[in-house]
Amino acid sequence: MASAALLPARTGHARALVLLLGVAIFINYVDRGNLATAGPLIKTEMGLTNTQFGLLVSAFFWTYAPSQLLAGWLAQRYCSYRVLAAGLALWAVATMMVGLVHGFAALLVLRLVLGLGESAAFPCSSKLITDHIPPERFGQANASTAVGLSIGPAFGTYAGGLMMASWGWRASFILFGAVSLLWLVPWLSLKRDAPRIHDSTAPGPSLLEIARRRPAIVAAIGHFCINYSFYFMLAWLPIYLVKVHGLSIVQMATLGVRCCGSTYASIEGANPSRASA
Repeated sequence: MASAALLPARTGHARALVLLLGVAIFINYVDRGNLATAGPLIKTEMGLTNTQFGLLVSAFFWTYAPSQLLAGWLAQRYCSYRVLAAGLALWAVATMMVGLVHGFAALLVLRLVLGLGESAAFPCSSKLITDHIPPERFGQANASTAVGLSIGPAFGTYAGGLMMASWGWRASFILFGAVSLLWLVPWLSLKRDAPRIHDSTAPGPSLLEIARRRPAIVAAIGHFCINYSFYFMLAWLPIYLVKVHGLSIVQMATLGVRCCGSTYASIEGANPSRASA
């Protein structure tokens, strides 16, 4: 009887958890891509060279990629709810601060901070899904994050471009960062002591054991090739459309959302590395 009484509460918690994780991943991809959307305006205003802009775009990954190992360790050792909340707060503040700085060095530092904060998203999401979602619903839970990461770049390019055309690029960064912080309101009210479905304390395979498995190696290579192609297009397409073809920011955003949305949705749909929690 007691377990039956807990079932509706557990189901409601799982639904809220999955929904908020999907929104967090959506915010994650909006905030990481808005620099590329603002690229034509920032590059002109600050007089940046192509090399400097390329460094700004790539700097995000200098911290994002290696910090995911740290984020995974923190999510495993401490409360993954709080680790994800701290990561989102950090990247939201970094996004807002971009709208206030006036030099290349400050922008570079903020991109590094952004990567550090956003590195918490996927390790914590995977940990929370594993803890609180039944195995037969892993597909649904991962699909919610896939929706967020598919429409995030498209929304960020389009909505960001329209806002930058109307209010300037600085206002768009401040607004996006402030809206991102609002996610913390429902997240911090989510019940963090909900019963776990799985025993997360059981020992799992080591990183070296995972790296030795052929499926992991193939998935990693495929993910590298996919991300290289997509982020090259995402980072340089706005500048190419504006500087080479003379499109306005609104025209760039309209065309860019079609390219980014369709391309990312198709390649991530076929990406095996997103298929597991």
